[in-house]
Amino acid sequence: MKLHRCLYKIGPVEAQRLLKKGTPAKLAHSYLFLSTFSHPAALSVENYMVSGAIVVSCVDGTFRKWMMNTSGLISPEGHLLPLLRAMTVSLVSLIDNLWKYKKYIENLNINDLYIKIVGGQPRLQVLLHENVQTVTDEVKRDKIWENVRGIVEKCFSICGISPHESAMKFCSLIGHDCLSTIRGYPDTWDDYSKAACLTGVCLEKNLKSAVNRSGIKWPEQSKGVVKPILASIIAYALSTNKATYDTTIPWDYVRLCKNTYKHFDELPQNVKDVLEDCYVIFQKMEEWEPDVWFMLYDATNTK
Repeated sequence: MKLHRCLYKIGPVEAQRLLKKGTPAKLAHSYLFLSTFSHPAALSVENYMVSGAIVVSCVDGTFRKWMMNTSGLISPEGHLLPLLRAMTVSLVSLIDNLWKYKKYIENLNINDLYIKIVGGQPRLQVLLHENVQTVTDEVKRDKIWENVRGIVEKCFSICGISPHESAMKFCSLIGHDCLSTIRGYPDTWDDYSKAACLTGVCLEKNLKSAVNRSGIKWPEQSKGVVKPILASIIAYALSTNKATYDTTIPWDYVRLCKNTYKHFDELPQNVKDVLEDCYVIFQKMEEWEPDVWFMLYDATNTK
């Protein structure tokens, strides 16, 4: 580690802490900011020593070593699993927060990352010291985010797994979109999240034009002829006066899928025999267009 264990004493109180050594003048300058800065992913800076070191709270090991000894962080298919995904979002949040103070981490890399066990759960901690610099006109924001994306890529390398296309899309958003968009990105959505997306999109009529521009299309069996299962659902809805669908309008396709999920029990038996349950329509959507959830999510979050 870049850190050295020490016994830290203030008055009668003694505690185990870590020292980060560096250039006295640079550390002193950084300490003025770090002593008041707080973020869940930032290793707490507690004091400065004129000899050229800062006192930081303890950690349980390096992030790299933890990655090497921990399973269940990336799926065999190349998806970031919840724990590592949450740590990635936490890191992005830290960098974003520093930028609001006109600060950034110079040459950030995976060796600046540590793990602290809190309540039995691993928490990402980033070592901040003289590497925290003030933003100037010469600082390239893209380079800062490139370092973050590089850390995520390194995680895949450590695990020996190639990133899935959806994971690469998630990574490409880092530094190019708002934090809330990254937090909710659909690369790890389950059926409940997909259902919520369809329901939410269809409730917002103002999203109709965005969905129609998203690139989503009615799946076709042949030119101008929609998939048989969709044709059956359209015919049933028309015969029962439950709904009408225009197969030239993508919004109507999304609406049909939402209604198929929501009103599955009301569908005729021939449709149920094909779909089996209300969630199979999601599988069909993905079969017909693998990027459908990304397209919908991007349309939903169009600024």
